[in-house]
Amino acid sequence: MRGAKLLGAAIAILLLAAGNFGQVGLSQGQPVRTLGFGEVTSVAFSPDGRYLAVGTQGGSGVQLIDTSSWQVIRTFEGHTGSVLSVAFSPDGMLLASGSYDETIKLWDISDLVGRRGKRGRGPRPPRSRLHSI
Repeated sequence: MRGAKLLGAAIAILLLAAGNFGQVGLSQGQPVRTLGFGEVTSVAFSPDGRYLAVGTQGGSGVQLIDTSSWQVIRTFEGHTGSVLSVAFSPDGMLLASGSYDETIKLWDISDLVGRRGKRGRGPRPPRSRLHSI
């Protein structure tokens, strides 16, 4: 149970670090946003903050969420065990997932990342070395 609370706190911190997602009651310690995905094992923001990847216990896929709408825009299936870790490449073109099935899969998301200019999002923010917890 303690691990779940720590993971929840880490997700809230990541949401705060990624940008302004609405009014936040920091003095009350309120979460910015709560997303329901079952037993979450790993989360990672893309380097530009546009996407959140979620790995879950008991699931074999990785959910990719668009942070402007908070909707799942793609699910990457292929593992035969729970997804234990997710991470983006520094350029945001690849998403890596590690699983209990003892495999690491690399997913090409360049088709999504390439849309940045078409959506008028502006220049890419500086790269951060932290891409996963």
